[in-house]
Amino acid sequence: MKNIFLALTSLLLSTSLFAHSETFTPELVDTLLPSYLEIQSTLAADDLPAAQAASVLLKQTVAQLAPDEEKNDTLMTLNKSAEAISKSKNIAQARESFRTLSLTMIPLIEHVGIQTKQALYVAHCPMAFKGQGADWIQTTPIIANPYYGSQMLRCGSIQTQLSPIKK
Repeated sequence: MKNIFLALTSLLLSTSLFAHSETFTPELVDTLLPSYLEIQSTLAADDLPAAQAASVLLKQTVAQLAPDEEKNDTLMTLNKSAEAISKSKNIAQARESFRTLSLTMIPLIEHVGIQTKQALYVAHCPMAFKGQGADWIQTTPIIANPYYGSQMLRCGSIQTQLSPIKK
């Protein structure tokens, strides 16, 4: 049942991206990446305070992109996810919010694109969230699992390379 929910959530988020694609440019998406990638790497390192600090930076970046009244669904989801990570009482809560953040960032990058030449990979852990599985973006082909951290740092596999696209 939860897999169906996650699939529907992903579909709704990607539909939202298509409806608001004029808001996003590759340059704009590039501004979101550093904070997102910092959250990913700090969760993989089991460092909740650093993940919270990076989520505050992501929230500030989103706020600079558009005032609250002008945020579309995608920006609102990014904002809420960053807010939830920044206020997480424990790393498990932060990881759950990071899953929502990733469900927004992955289709955003796939649909809009990015300018960066930095390597980006979509990774998947089939064991995350009691076997529901979860995806994330990282900069290396060596798995650094943000959902398990040191418990199972290398659990997962690379699903696709987002950037630079190899022809």
